[in-house]
Amino acid sequence: IELKGDLAINLERGRDDHYLPIRAMDLQLQKLDLSLLFPDPENSSVTGVIHGSVVLNPDDQLAPVETRLNTEQLSFGGIIASDFSLRGLLSSNAVSDLELTALIDSGFLTVRGNIPFHSNPDLKISGSGIPFKAIPVLEMAKSNGVFNLAAETVSDDNSSELMKFELASDEFSIGAETLPNFLVTGSLVKEDDLKVTWTSKWNESTFNSKGFLVFNDSMDCSFTANLDSFPLESAKMLSFKETISQLPFSGTATAESRVFGSLKNSETLQALIQVHNVDAFLDKRELVLLRPSQIILESGVLSISKSEIRSNEAVLQLGGSVDLDGLMDLDVNGDIDLGFVQKITGFIQETRGNAEVNIQLKGSVNDPDFSGTVFLQEFYGYIPMFNLWLEDYHGEINLSDKLAEVSYFEG
Repeated sequence: IELKGDLAINLERGRDDHYLPIRAMDLQLQKLDLSLLFPDPENSSVTGVIHGSVVLNPDDQLAPVETRLNTEQLSFGGIIASDFSLRGLLSSNAVSDLELTALIDSGFLTVRGNIPFHSNPDLKISGSGIPFKAIPVLEMAKSNGVFNLAAETVSDDNSSELMKFELASDEFSIGAETLPNFLVTGSLVKEDDLKVTWTSKWNESTFNSKGFLVFNDSMDCSFTANLDSFPLESAKMLSFKETISQLPFSGTATAESRVFGSLKNSETLQALIQVHNVDAFLDKRELVLLRPSQIILESGVLSISKSEIRSNEAVLQLGGSVDLDGLMDLDVNGDIDLGFVQKITGFIQETRGNAEVNIQLKGSVNDPDFSGTVFLQEFYGYIPMFNLWLEDYHGEINLSDKLAEVSYFEG
């Protein structure tokens, strides 16, 4: 504990003009280190300035000490509490009649109960109207809405379970998507390290998850997640990767996944994702998954099994890998309806026909490199500038280093 500021000791005269023991004092707390509970140095201390008093009973030195603390603002793990107030009775074996209140942004938090020094605490915690954005990890995901919290400690000294909790929100959003009925229930468990277990659901069946997170140096986790018509806008925000969150796609996905590894090191995270259905839009082009696909995450790389995708103009098979920074190594092949050509060129109209593509896609998501071959089959079109009709043309186009070379074009 680091204390800075003044320590005031007030002495009062008794009936016989003798000074009594310490009657009251003010402390200013600069930092309270909680690294025994939270090994992460960035999230292991409470900072702020606390003013308070400890009032002794001069007539009974064994009586509980009335303790009051208050501060305008405290910060713990990036969570800021204002108008913090604590009061209780301090004795040699417990803190009793504890009452702690604080504002978390626009929400209110209350803790009441007793803390024996030689057994588990007996506390009840309640929170109302606490914004999700007040929690740093959820603020990063651009989450909105408020939640209510109810928790209580487990008084059984033989149980490894320390606390049970429930977090509920009538309206929860990530990014632009808002869904009702978000609920998380779970427990805080003390084994070799502190661990939180949870079961959660969002809008009944849209999202269900179950798992645990260990508060150790590597922040080990293991959880399952099932998605049913889950909004992809929210999935992008949850990725915490700027290259992924900026991708211009929307829509829904149905999938189930199992994830385990270290949250501190994405290279150690492993996941198996079974994708059953995708109905999405990429740059306003509809993408539909025609058959289930499997994605494996290992060593920071997503390996995608052969997937068949239909868009407005094409049916394509896609497989390969994408790492978490957006670097791609994908094979794409299939058939494209050439009717879209008139939409992207200003000089050719009434296009129709088919193209068979066999392309390797590398580079980054934002700056892709194409290589491979496109075969034009039965291409038709009209060029008004020359009053020229193209009928039953065939051709071959080779792609390399962002250049297209026409090997032949005849009809």
